Amino acid sequence: MSISSISFDAAALLCSLMLFFFAITDRIQRRVERSIFLLMLLNNILACLCNVLDFNFWRTALYHGNAVQANLSREICDMIFYASQISLAPLYVMYLVSLTGAQHVLKKRHHVMIMTPFFVMLAMILTNPWHHGYFYLDAYAGYHRGPLVFLVYVEVFIYILFGIFFVYRYGKNMQTKKKAALLSSIVFASVGSVIQYLVPWLMVELLCITLSYMAVFLFVEYAKSEYDVACKCYNRYGFIEEVQKMLAIGLEYTIISFRIINFSEHEKVIEVEALQKMSEEIVSFLREQNPMNKIYTCDRAQFCIILQDGRKEEVSRIRETILSRMKQGWEVCGQEIDLQVSLSTFVIPKDFSNLRDIMNAVTRRYNKKGHQVTVYEGKDLNFLVRERYIETLLDEALDNGTFEVWFQPIYSFEKKRYVAAEALARLRDRDGSLISPGEFIPIAEKSPVILKLGRYVLEETCRAFKEYRLLEKGIQYIEINVAQRQLYHTGIGEEFKEIVEGYNVPFSCINLEITETVAEDESKRIKKVLEGLKEVGFSFSLDDFGTGYSNMSRLFNREFRNIKLDRSLLLKAQKNQSAGRFLEALPGIVHSMNAKIIQEGVETEEQLEYVRRMESDMIQGFYFSKPLPMKDFADLVEEM
Repeated sequence: MSISSISFDAAALLCSLMLFFFAITDRIQRRVERSIFLLMLLNNILACLCNVLDFNFWRTALYHGNAVQANLSREICDMIFYASQISLAPLYVMYLVSLTGAQHVLKKRHHVMIMTPFFVMLAMILTNPWHHGYFYLDAYAGYHRGPLVFLVYVEVFIYILFGIFFVYRYGKNMQTKKKAALLSSIVFASVGSVIQYLVPWLMVELLCITLSYMAVFLFVEYAKSEYDVACKCYNRYGFIEEVQKMLAIGLEYTIISFRIINFSEHEKVIEVEALQKMSEEIVSFLREQNPMNKIYTCDRAQFCIILQDGRKEEVSRIRETILSRMKQGWEVCGQEIDLQVSLSTFVIPKDFSNLRDIMNAVTRRYNKKGHQVTVYEGKDLNFLVRERYIETLLDEALDNGTFEVWFQPIYSFEKKRYVAAEALARLRDRDGSLISPGEFIPIAEKSPVILKLGRYVLEETCRAFKEYRLLEKGIQYIEINVAQRQLYHTGIGEEFKEIVEGYNVPFSCINLEITETVAEDESKRIKKVLEGLKEVGFSFSLDDFGTGYSNMSRLFNREFRNIKLDRSLLLKAQKNQSAGRFLEALPGIVHSMNAKIIQEGVETEEQLEYVRRMESDMIQGFYFSKPLPMKDFADLVEEM
């Protein structure tokens, strides 16, 4: 053995020491896999140290002419080296088992099977002084390989297969870069082992292993993108990866999630540093409940705990401890911070079985007005499962073209007939029953599906105009609802124009309904889209006037073809004299703007006469007709 032959081991030793220093001083939350990784580094350091000391002991002892001491020192160093060497591969497999979560599903016999090659090899190495199967020393303390040394590399090969199996079997949802780093580290370390086996004097094995560990540290352990440094816990990305890992192995576990509802209010009056300090202290408090639990911050005000112990009494204990502490508020930097908290507890996969539902449950802003603490358990969150089911039905209906568009006629007092209608989407359940629009429309409006639904309704409306010749039957236009989310899509004008022109329908036949919320939106993006639709030729109605915080200024913000008065305003006017005077004064104001009034929700003869007296232009409601399928609507207007 020459000085140059240990230079690779010396380099590996220095790199391993540096890597160990960075790993031990990294502020990342300690995990089981991090502990195993540190053990892997220590084992590698020991192996490198043995090789370097082995060479120096041998040289020193021979220089002083003490062959017995040289033999003894080399024998001890070589045995420790081989023990460390055969530990490298099983430790790495243990690391992969922990990283992928496979330890939760492996049975005792699997652990025995995994560790058997290691213990067999360890027993043979400890008895090497008697059988000299792995190595022996000559009279001058010269090192020689024994006939069984190939078994060391057989053991490595066995654990390589184990490692690849665990990555592919249980690491399906692992990030691509992590999976690539793990597999490439296995390959790179294997290449080093093969080279050293074939060329014994070229001692590159430990250096290759060290470089492999470096790749694992940089791409797997040093997960800054998944870690919230300020709060000293994992963030939303770390939570998603952990959940995906648990789902992949089919493990049942409990999540406690809680949100500080009034966090945004505190941001307006409390220093950022104080709120950050509070978040850090909350994480520390959560970790104290059980150091084995994994803590996550999904956003500034949302904290999640994945419990290692999912027993009901343990879940209840932690939940009650959190609630009790949150009720006390928090004192940070001399400031008292009162906390309004919503807490939810659910079991995976019992309550939710996919990532989308879990993230929806975690990030949903639950709160009851005036309540300091609101608690939800698995059964209380069933509405989220229902929402997900509705989303699936929406996607299926749009993909399969099974959405239905119904029309509710609008009656004109002046013409004494139907002159318009409102297009209304209808969704059927898988059993054929209709799902209430009040249930599926809000869900659609929260997702991109509303864009497809809007195009679908417009296309069906244009088809009705063309197929049933509605214009010839006296239907001047049809009202189509446009959600606020649709107007954030800058291409909506061109899309709507292309659909209408494709059916050769006059643009005056399509009137777009926007709500008061949209009408008062002063964002440049909304204004630009509305102006674009107007330039194309579309007109607008202000829908549901009289709900929420209605104010007259909205009537003057834009040019409206119609002002649609909500049914609630009609009901108030019948009971309240002031509301009645307001409603009776509206027609004059609206008519002065060259717009017309449509009263919604007229259901009785009494309401009809009241609306007629207040000089509304048109009415829409069950008194004349409920919403009808396309053909039934066409038949109705033809009969009048």
